[in-house]
This record gives sequence, structure tokens and C-alpha cells, in this order.
Amino acid sequence: MKRGMKFLSLLLVFVMVFSMLPSTNVLLAAELSSYTGVTSFAEGNHKLIIDTSSSGITYTYKDEYVSIKTTDANDPYFTVNLVDASMSGKIMAIKYKGDINTSISNSWLYPDTTAGGWGPAAGGVISTSKLVCDGVWNLTTYNLSKELMGSSTSSVGTSAQLNATITSMRIGASSVAGKTVDVAYIGFFDSVAQAQEYDDLFCKVYTDVKSGRVDIIPHGLHFVPKTSYDFQEAAVTNGLALIGSKTNINGEFLFNAGTGASKYVVEGSNKYLKLQYDSMQVNKFFNNGCAYLFSADVKPETAAGHFAGFVFNYGYEKDWKDNKFFETNKIDGENSVGKSGVSVNIHPSMIEVCVITYNAASGTLSQIKYTHPLTSYIDTAFHKFKAIDDGQGRMRFALDGEVFAFVTYADPGLLPSSSDAYNERYYRTATIYDANGNLKATTSNAMISYVKSMAIGSRFRAFNIDNIYYGYEGTVDPSLTLNSTTVSETGNLKATINYGDSITSNLWLGIYNDGEECGSGMGTADPMHRINLSGEKTVSLPRLSAGNYYAILVRDAYHKSSKVYFTVTDVAKSADIYADDVEANIGGTVKVPVVLGNNPGLKNLVVTVKWDPSVLTPVKATNGIVMGNAVFKATKTTYSYELSWNGTANTTATGTIAYIEFKVNSNANLGDNDVMVTVNSATSGSSDITDQFITDSGFVKVKDTALKIDGTTLSISSDITIKYLVKKDIFDAVGFSNPYLEATFGGKTITLNPITSSVGGAACYLFSFNNVAPQMMNDTIYTTLKATKDGVVYSSKTNQYSVATYIYSKLASATDPSFKTLLVDMLNYGASAQIYNGYNVDKLVSANLTTAQKKFGTSDLRALTNVKKAPTVASSDKATWLAMGLYLDNKVAIKGYFDTDLSNVYVKVTDTSDNLLGTVKQDAFSTVTGPAGTPVYAFVFDGLGASQMSKTVKLTVCDSTGKAISGTFEYSIESYVYSSQSGTDAKLIDITEKIIKYGDAAVNYLNTQTSTFNKLTPADVGTNFFAHITVGGKSVAVSGTNVQLATPAASASQLWKFIRLDNGAYRIVNESNDKALAVSGAGVTDVTNIITETCNDSLSQQWYLYIQETTYAFRPAHCDKMALDVSNADYTSGTNVQLYTYYGEENQRFFIADRTAENISWYVKNDLGAQIGGVYTDYNAAVAKANENSTTGYAVYDQNGAFVYAKHGQKVAKLLTHAKSVADYARVNGWVYGHSTVNPYLDKSYKHVSCDRFIGWLLGNAGYTAHQPSKEGLSLYGNSGAGIISLETFLLRYGFTKVTSLSALKAGDIVYVGYTGSFAPAYSNYPRHVFIIASDYNGGYSYRYDAGSDSRIRSVQPSYETIDKSTNQFRFAYRVPK
Repeated sequence: MKRGMKFLSLLLVFVMVFSMLPSTNVLLAAELSSYTGVTSFAEGNHKLIIDTSSSGITYTYKDEYVSIKTTDANDPYFTVNLVDASMSGKIMAIKYKGDINTSISNSWLYPDTTAGGWGPAAGGVISTSKLVCDGVWNLTTYNLSKELMGSSTSSVGTSAQLNATITSMRIGASSVAGKTVDVAYIGFFDSVAQAQEYDDLFCKVYTDVKSGRVDIIPHGLHFVPKTSYDFQEAAVTNGLALIGSKTNINGEFLFNAGTGASKYVVEGSNKYLKLQYDSMQVNKFFNNGCAYLFSADVKPETAAGHFAGFVFNYGYEKDWKDNKFFETNKIDGENSVGKSGVSVNIHPSMIEVCVITYNAASGTLSQIKYTHPLTSYIDTAFHKFKAIDDGQGRMRFALDGEVFAFVTYADPGLLPSSSDAYNERYYRTATIYDANGNLKATTSNAMISYVKSMAIGSRFRAFNIDNIYYGYEGTVDPSLTLNSTTVSETGNLKATINYGDSITSNLWLGIYNDGEECGSGMGTADPMHRINLSGEKTVSLPRLSAGNYYAILVRDAYHKSSKVYFTVTDVAKSADIYADDVEANIGGTVKVPVVLGNNPGLKNLVVTVKWDPSVLTPVKATNGIVMGNAVFKATKTTYSYELSWNGTANTTATGTIAYIEFKVNSNANLGDNDVMVTVNSATSGSSDITDQFITDSGFVKVKDTALKIDGTTLSISSDITIKYLVKKDIFDAVGFSNPYLEATFGGKTITLNPITSSVGGAACYLFSFNNVAPQMMNDTIYTTLKATKDGVVYSSKTNQYSVATYIYSKLASATDPSFKTLLVDMLNYGASAQIYNGYNVDKLVSANLTTAQKKFGTSDLRALTNVKKAPTVASSDKATWLAMGLYLDNKVAIKGYFDTDLSNVYVKVTDTSDNLLGTVKQDAFSTVTGPAGTPVYAFVFDGLGASQMSKTVKLTVCDSTGKAISGTFEYSIESYVYSSQSGTDAKLIDITEKIIKYGDAAVNYLNTQTSTFNKLTPADVGTNFFAHITVGGKSVAVSGTNVQLATPAASASQLWKFIRLDNGAYRIVNESNDKALAVSGAGVTDVTNIITETCNDSLSQQWYLYIQETTYAFRPAHCDKMALDVSNADYTSGTNVQLYTYYGEENQRFFIADRTAENISWYVKNDLGAQIGGVYTDYNAAVAKANENSTTGYAVYDQNGAFVYAKHGQKVAKLLTHAKSVADYARVNGWVYGHSTVNPYLDKSYKHVSCDRFIGWLLGNAGYTAHQPSKEGLSLYGNSGAGIISLETFLLRYGFTKVTSLSALKAGDIVYVGYTGSFAPAYSNYPRHVFIIASDYNGGYSYRYDAGSDSRIRSVQPSYETIDKSTNQFRFAYRVPK
């Protein structure tokens, strides 16, 4: 940028470089001063000062700005004298900060120039409405060429004035006594961009004034005026284009053309608008708190996946300026528009309600959505749509008088300063409910604007609109009455109020200037004064200047009293006493100042201060300095203080007269809690002046300190896991529930759910963040704790943490040398991984190790052992090993390669004693090109922990029956390191060396820990019996897959089958889900969760039992120092069962109560309740019967009706039940093959079905009802003309996963085959046929249900046949989510 140019004619800065600027700021300060016309005003060296003509204020120069405090709220202002202030620049910028709960006192700025000015006598010229006081620094700009050439005759600037030099400017101060407005500078620029450029530089030097947002939103209207348009004017003719034509609607809406296709339509006597690929918005917006009704008659047209509807409460900076509600935001294809706000997308068969979200950590837009299905199509006639915002945090949406959805919004605030894409204030918490109040979606990243706005948009899909209306409507509530006010000679006003006894909250009184609209009498716009009520029947009103006013009593946006008008004549100024607003933390202490203003001269004073004792507990009251030598006395009760001062002479001082200290109760309400002040008596000399006082309440804003992350721990196994702890007792005491953690790492955000566990003897919610790659140890994980209280979701302060942070903190406090070695070797491993992966190599995680700490690291690599033993290929082998190596990514794992022609194979991994360590199934294989150029299989086994780098494992390829089809390959991680050391890749040599050192350090550290189990012998308690496992009077039970305590009951979830294995350990299987008791992730650290999972031969599912007098300790076979443990020794239902270091206390001693002899029974049924085989007392017999009938959906249930077992899982059994039921129904009732004009799931009248409609029908019967079209049914290709999504889209919406491997197909998969070709040219490469299979893929065959022809429909299904045929080749399939 060129310096010395004329673009900056004046910069008035109430800020100065520190007397000794830091060296990093010297050059920046010099750059600031290089701008011509700039004058700095350092404290003590002000060339220009605030003029003495200022009124009602005091001011103080700070290091970086001037602070103007209001002492008299009757039109306070300050005048700034300016020099060298030529107005050649046409953009004026003001950098300021105003206290919250205040405003600028006057509606105008008054500049004066050498050619005359616009003083108060001229009526003012520049509006202050843009100067919003919200407690943060703001940069507000004015375009003077528009502002100075206004429409008011008294405000029009002459040519001479516009080109003159400003000599002074009068600016209003805070409208509230005791509040401040801080100003950093005023400047004149050629453009807003240049003003912002200067401010960016300014903020680098003066960091205390960094802007809260870049450009403040222009102030909107205080109310929503009634406006309607019915398109019936003569200017509207058929086919007339909306864009460019002149009709009355142009005055109410702003238009933006996408394609300009929108046009007016005339049908008979009716006229309406057909909006298409354009958008239009109400040409004004409205202040926070405004309530409104928006309605329109709508008739949507069909075009699948395109937006056509309304957008409400979108922001100014992104959406108001662009008005592009025809342009996709790429969140949901063509179906979503806008960068903020609440949208309602109206389709012929459904309505989607969406809230735009923005994740500040990742900088990404998204949305939450609820889809409301319509019972009939609405594309043939107009229907009345209504949106109602009550101005109090709730929107409701209705169609034809029936509410179909609600949206609540709360927690307004600015986004973090790092989110420079958004600078406005938005409501961040939003929840969508259906008409019955059922929660459908919620977010704490909402982008609902602090201002109100309304728009209509169409993206390609035409949207017919008629009878548009917006405004506020409401009715007077007869239970709320307000009597006429009385005005005393001293200016004291009182109002008498009546309301129903059942009304106890949310009442307030608003005072407005007569002639100022407040939302059609609803009182929801910002009043001059707002008085919150707490049961009072008579209220003293604030001091008012002479004039006409009205008052209104408000309960909420829908309940208000009639207006009461009154007049105030010239009255003397009144004194005022109020409690100042403060913030406090739950459980903390706070001092509330009691402030005296406009002191008329006081000798004696008695006041009472009251509060809510459920929120605050008084500690003490102390005297201020205002009342001089008067004797101070404080008398305390449970909920009030009487404060008195007895003096000998009058004092006229103002300020804080007393402080009251409170303890904030642990059950205090969050948010604002009133502290009320009343004057009992006051004397000036010998005169009673009690009636001259106006009092006002302050509030204690209670903030939540319980909602925080209390600690972190690190768990290291094959990967790195960070565990976040939240203290349960504090969390629960405040009344929070449903905790979850949002974690952002590497640009991705995930949600973590907790388990309840004991840490250090304290009950905690524990959240685990897994799989931190070693090269990312330095990277920050951003976590925010979320929880619900009273239906509102709260958020903690975002926690920033990294693996490196934990390691360095432990290094600083550790005393165990082996632990220090482990930590240092871990950092060295992380740094090596950074170098190996080329990841942030300029910030190595080990860089901050001190010289002393580095000495704890393992210095020399020990001699390595190579146990690699590749098998000799035998003629009987059907699988051949090709290679074995190492996988280095987010964990250390073995990667192998083999070749086979068979399908349905897996890799079995055991230790040298043939104990199973794990299996790798075929669906986890990848395909790579082998040495011969043909495809071969690759797999990864990650079941080894940090201490098992040297462990020898045996790997064998097995077929589906478990038979070995390859030789056994012996290998270890150390074997790979051994071979890599002789290579030439320096980076690989280094990282593999660090892996071994890290692994050895883990082994050495674990070996320092002792184990009592070494002294005990495992017990043999028999086999194949059922038992309850009890401790502390509670049973160990399953909830979902989690293991926890429960009150003992005859429930399958508490019944366990003990099966003794050849190695003396037990597999322990729960009856309710047929899953084995297991250690989650084969973990070996304290508080690892205990779960149930599908039975296999892994050691983490095997348990050794040790007799402890009459009880037993349970040790998992994969580690010898840990035991089954009840968290926190808390024997209440719901307490979590976990893994913990064995110490032999009561919460690790369990009773085994044999229940085999009890009368336990099982039933084999399907999802429709049909039962086969009678009652089973032999569980294995019931399982065998269910397996025999698995293709028709049969499963095992216990005597209480609880699901226990199905061969392919409960969800697949449900699908197959309904596949069989639908196939039988169609066959018995004479259905035929063909295109259906109705959805057979909903309408059985047409009796036509095809392959795709058959799948949609059975899915609907199985509970997949949302998104089901009301006509035609689910189609293979979809039907954009009818607004019908495709079957594949339907499956994706329900979370079905795509399967592309033929040999990986399983029962319940929905299989697509063939090519459409000329049958439907537009989809020539898309599959042409679909069916559901009822058994796993077996050599090319499976059972299936298929309605692809008349012969299939007439046959008894399922049939057994090949899947992949030459005429219909396999393409892909979709699998039900787990």
C-alpha cells in the first residue's frame, strides 16, 4: 500500500503506544504513524482532548483508549475536538466498546465543520443505531456520502460542508448511569476495506482492543409490521417475469436472480407467483426479541433433491448480503441452501426442517434435519404454511393449521476469534422437535442469527406461492391487567399489576415512548425500560423525562396485557439506588455492589436488599466510601439485608455505598438471578426524601463450573488412547444428565459417549479417544463436554490437549526410572514417526526434552532376534504365503500377504502355545497386485500391544470350517526390525529401532509391577452350567453389550453360561445375547471397559477363576495382573464393571451361584410372534431349531420374551421374517408382476409388485417407514417427477453399508445385479434387478426372496440358486447396520 496518500484524512486515536513498546511492536507502531493525518493521544500527552462542553460524563485515558463513563443518564454526551480532519474520505470508522445492558444515549452523531455543521438544532445527521453495545470491541463504518445527504431537509449536507474540515463531533455516551463506552479511534477512509486494513494493523499493536467482530450488523426494526401481498394487482399478468418487473411486491422484497425463470401466473380470477431458480427476501430485518408470524399459500412442484421453501433468521454478513437462496451450500446435495438460519424445504410428500451448523474448530458447515412425512401429496392445490417465532427462543411450523415441527434456540454468542468467516452473534444451541414434542435433532453449533429475517428460495424446483403475510399477531390475555400509573410531584411513578395466581414466572413490565411500536402491542420488542417481576403487585417505575408513554405487562410472546398510557410532566431529577450486575460460579463467592446515583444530599439512609435464598447464601455486608463518616450497620436475615447509615451532615457523593458478599449455592439456577434493592427511609438534613428515590434490581449471572473436564489419562497398547475424566458427584449434583464429549482432531469431529468408572477412588464419567497415530502426538485434540439440564444442552469450555502434553507433565513428576524411560522412548518414537511420515518435521515431539530427561531414553539398540519362519508350501495347501511385513500408521501391526482361489477364508493368529490371539476376517482383507501381476490378499493384524513387540505369533489361513489351508507362518514385529536394520532406508531403520526401544521400555515398566495371581492356582468349577455372578448384593448383567450391576432378577441378561476350555480358563457367555464376557479391545490398563462380544477364541474372552475363600476373582487370560472389578466399589444398579489392577478387595470378589437346576425355558419365534417347536428346556436344542429355520427369520427368545439369539443377528432375522411374510402374502392373494402406481407397503389394492417394490414393502413392514413414498413405492431408479427417492438412497439414509465383494455376502444383504442397458437408457450402467438373500454366500449359491417375475411371485420362497449369473451379474449389495 502507498503511504502518504489522501485516503486517510483523519485518524483520531484515543490510544497511544506504551511508553516502552515491546520490540516486536516498534515497527508496527511506526507503520501506523506513517499514515498521513494520524494523530496519537498517549496518556499525559494528548494534543486533542475531549471538549469541556461534554455533559453527564467523566472520562479516563487508558493506555490504549479513552473510557467515557456516564454519571447523569439525562442525555449524556462527549464532544471531540478534531484537527487536520478534511472529509475527503467518505467512509468514517469508529472503534468502540459499550457495556452490555446499555445503549448510546442519543439517536444521532453531530459533526461540525468549517462550513457549518449538523448540531442538535439541525436535527442531527448520522444515526447511532449501528453502535450496538454488547461488551466487545467493534469496528463500525458509515458511508458518509449516503449518511450526510439524507432525505431530511435539516440533515442534507451542502457541497461546501462535504468538502470542508470537521472541527468537532458530538457523540452520545451510555444511556445508563455508571456504564461506560470506550473509544479507541475515529477515522476517515476511502473504503471499508481500507478501514479494516488499518484496524488489522492497529489491533496488532494494541491487543486490548482486538475486534469482537469486523463490521457490526446495521440495527433492524424494533417490531415486525403487518405486511401482506396477494398478487391481485393489475400490473400482474400471466407470464410476467418476477425479476425486472414493477409490481407492489418490489417494495417489500429484495430479489436475486439465479436464472431469472420466476414468473407470475394467472389462473381464472386468481394470480400467484411461480418462483423457480431465484430467491427473494423481506427487505428489512428485525432486532433480537421480535416475534413474528410469516405465512403463505404454497403448492410445491416435484424435482427430487432440490430446495424450494423458506429460510428464517439467517445472518446479515453471509446471507442477507448475498440473498442466494437458490444456490446450494453443498451440505445435502441440491437440497440445502444458505450459510445460516432455519430452512423449511417443502416437497409434495414431505417437509424438511433444517438448522445450519458451523463447527468452529474444523471450519465446516453442516446441518441438523427433521423430515416430516405428509399423509397425502400437496402438489395439486395450495396449502397454508405458517412459521411463528415467539421471540423468546421458540419457532413453530404449521401446514393447514396443524403444527408439524418446533425449533428451539438458545445460547447466543460470538464465535471464537479464530472463526473469522463469521463475525456476527448467533444462537449456537438449537433443537428440532416433531409436533408431539419428540426430540428429532439437536446441536450446539447452530447458526441461527441474533436478528430476525425471512426469505423464499427455489433451486430449480418450482415453488408456487400466494397470499404472503408477515407481521405480529397475538391476543390480549385477560388474566394479565395493568392499572393506570400514578405520578407524584417528585417524579416517582408506580404501577398496580394483577395477574392469575397460577402465573409465577416470566413476567415483565415494558415502558415505551408513545408512538413507538412494540410489535402490535405484544411488548416483545426492546422497550425503553424492562422491569422483571417476581410476584410484585405494585412496582416503582424508572425515572422518566417529561413526555407521553405507555406500559404493557408481558408474560411471553403470546400473553400480554392491554396498553396503559400515561404522561410525565417536568419533574425534578430523582436519586437512584441499584444493585450492580455481576457474574459468579456455582459454589463460588461473589461481591454485589450496591450503587447510589444522583445523590440529592443524604444524611441518613436505610435500604433493604433481597435475593433468592435457593441461589445465594449471604456471607457479609461491608460499607463503601460514599456515605462518609455516617455510622454503618448491616442486619441479616435468610433472604435479606437491612443496611443503614446514620450521619451528622449531608453528603452528595455517588458510587458504591456497600458490598454484599454471597456464597453461590451448588443447586443455583444458571443464568440471571435478581438482587433487589428498596429504600426504606432517606433524609436530607431534616427533610424526608424517601419518595425521591428510584430503585432497580441487579442480577448475579450464575455460570456453571461443574460442566468441565476434570482430568486426563493416557493408555498405551497397540495404539495410543487418551481418556477424559468428569467427576460424577459434582456433575450430578448440579442436575446435569446425558453427558457426551465432542472431540475434534485432524479436522474431523466425533462424538464420544462415556462409561461410569472409578478413578483414584472417585466415580467418574470416562470418555476414550482412541487411535492417536504416533506422528500426531504433538497435535491438539479439542474436546467440549456437553450435557443436558432442564431440557437445555450446555457446553463446557473447549479443552485443548495432546499426547505430548500428558507425557511431558508425567515426566516432570515421575519418580520411577522405568516409567521415565518409557515416556522418553515414547517421545523419541513419535518424533521418528514424524520424520518417517514427513509430518510436521519442524515441530518434533521430542524437541522439548531437557538434557537430563534425554538421558532416561534407551541409548543403544540391543541385539535383535529374528524368529521369521516361512512355511514350506505343501501340495495340499490351497493358500500360499507370499510375504510378511510391518504396518506403520496409527499403530504398529503385522501386515501379511497370501494368495488363494477360495473365498470365505480368514487368518488365525495364535501364540507359540496355540492360544488364539485373534482372527482377521475376509471382509477386512484388501486386494493388491502380487509378484505375478495377479490380485492377492493383504491383511493387517493389530492385536499386539506396546509390550509385545518381540512376541512370536503364528499365522495360518483357514477356510470357513476352520480347517487350515496354508502352512503356519511364524513372525514377530522384532523380526521385521531385524531385517530392516540391514537396509538402506535411513528413515525406516530409525523408526523401527525406536519401536523396539519403546516396546522394551514398556516390558521393563510392566515387569516392575507385581502380581498376586502368581501365587494362586486357577480353580476348576465344572463346565457347561448356568450361573448368576453376584457381588455386594447385585448381579453382573448385560445392558446392550455393556456389563454392569443390576438388581437380581430372573432375567436372561443376568444369566451366564460357564464353559471350561482345555487351558483351564472359562468362556463365560450371557444368555440374553449369546455373547462372551470380554475385555474391550484386549486392553491391559486400569478402567478398561468390560463388554460382551461375539464368541471367538481370543484370550481377552477367556477367564481364569481364583478361589478367594467363598468367592472368586476373575482374571483375563491375556494379562496376569488385572482382574474383573466393580467401579468405585459402588454396589448400586447401573455401576460399571471394568478391568483393574488386582488387589483382592471386596469389589474384585464375586460369588458364582449355580442356576442350572432352575426351570429355565426358551422359545423359537419370529418377529411376528409365530412360534415353532414348543417350549425348550435345552438351550442348545432351541439354538439348533432357530438355525434350522434361520432363512425365514426365526430366533431364540427367553421365558420373559427377551431376544436371546439369532444365527445372523436380530436385525437380519427381522428382515427375513418380513421377507417371508410379504412373499407368502403376495403368493396367496394372487399378486402379479408389474409396475405399481401405489406403494404396496401402504396400499394393497392394486396387487402389482416388482423386485424393487417388494424390497420396499418388506422394509416398511420391518419398521423402515420414514421416506416411504405415498405412491408407486420405492423404485430401483427413483422417480424425480413424483418426488420419489431411489431404493439405494433409501438404504443409505438408514445407514445400510455397501458390500462390493461377492464372496463376502451374508444373509439379509439386499443384492443388486445386472445392467439396465436399453431397458432404461438413462440408467444403462445401473443394476436392473434387486433381491434379498436369506443365507450367507456359499460357493456361489444362497437362499433368496425375489419378486422379479410372475413365476417367482407364485412360487414358495425362499429359493436356493446362484447369485452371480451371466444374464444378471453381481454388482453390489447393501447390509443392514449393526
